[in-house]
Amino acid sequence: QGAEKVLPKKYMNQFSSFSPDGILRQPVDNIDSLLSRCENVLPTFRDTLINIVEAAGLIPDEIVMWDGKEVMLTLETPYRCLTIGPLKSRERCEEKVANEYDGDYS
Repeated sequence: QGAEKVLPKKYMNQFSSFSPDGILRQPVDNIDSLLSRCENVLPTFRDTLINIVEAAGLIPDEIVMWDGKEVMLTLETPYRCLTIGPLKSRERCEEKVANEYDGDYS
């Protein structure tokens, strides 16, 4: 029960500000189309995030410091003002769709 309540789809649908008039869907119905669209939009998404970070007066590639020390993402990799994670793998997408969206890729 607890995990179901905090999953993104179920969480956002609780709030009118997040709830669209209909069911929010991707304009695709299969994994290949979904992954292709994600790969195609990623450069534009990245550029948009860079513009937002720069508009906030930050340098996207600058390492984040706290109390004089680098904030670490992993043991070897520091966080930067803009840290963008990779797209989910095909396997993770398939798992997420099966477990959270009843097999519906849209």
